Amino acid sequence: MISIKLYSPKEIQLKIANTFKNKRLLTGLSRKKLSLSSGIPAATIRKFEDSGEVSLKTLIILLKSLDCEKYLFYLFDFDEVTSREELENVDRKRGKKSEAYK
Repeated sequence: MISIKLYSPKEIQLKIANTFKNKRLLTGLSRKKLSLSSGIPAATIRKFEDSGEVSLKTLIILLKSLDCEKYLFYLFDFDEVTSREELENVDRKRGKKSEAYK
């Protein structure tokens, strides 16, 4: 039997926070040092690591400070459109022509 685990938003937040904390610790950075390099207050970093609560902007800044922002792009890994023709074909597949190219 196949088991599928569905995570609540809070579980996902805590998983992300825990993964972030582990990465921070592996790089040898204290919250204070990360705070100094990122400009994000240590209390905000603590709140994020403890609760998973963080704004997207703050998360991006923190990830950049750990040189990990590139992983965010994997969340939305879509095929890149490299030409006008490709863009028009994508829009036609959805049944409409792009307003930008009319």
